[in-house]
Amino acid sequence: MHGNCQEKPDKTSAVLRSKGFQVVELWEHEFAEQKKKNPQLQKFLESHSIQDRLNQRDAFFGGRTNALQLFYEGSAKYVDFNSLYPWESSGWPRECESPSQKNTYIPRYKLREAAFTTAWARLKLYQEMDKLGENVLYHDTDSIIYASDEMNDPPLGNFLGEFTDELDGDEIATFVS
Repeated sequence: MHGNCQEKPDKTSAVLRSKGFQVVELWEHEFAEQKKKNPQLQKFLESHSIQDRLNQRDAFFGGRTNALQLFYEGSAKYVDFNSLYPWESSGWPRECESPSQKNTYIPRYKLREAAFTTAWARLKLYQEMDKLGENVLYHDTDSIIYASDEMNDPPLGNFLGEFTDELDGDEIATFVS
């Protein structure tokens, strides 16, 4: 019927070995035992940051996602539109700390403009993607990940429909989709 659960891992190991790789296989309980008894392994693990698996609930759900390039190594940035949705767009922009800054911000936020933002944002997204051209690595309904040369960065802002930097000034060194 479905075959042995070990068939696929065995085939994968055989392919890797046939290509000259040294493959070391351990069952999880064997590795757990080694972690308890091997001081060198303990020291190695303590000195390296171990990343947990991606929690699927943290992944992008629902949007129209498009990975235009599957791999890119270099400087990349991630911009996103300020959102219409209160669970994404809650609180004040970083620059609005004092009551006077908040009072200056409120009149500039026009409700009528918000009504057209969804359609306008899509047009703006496509316009920005057109400017970025082949530098676009990924996009969804309201964001772009692109190869940055510092000259092609879209303008950023704090208002509804403007781009924000999703990485707070950081950059993506290696992009894999």
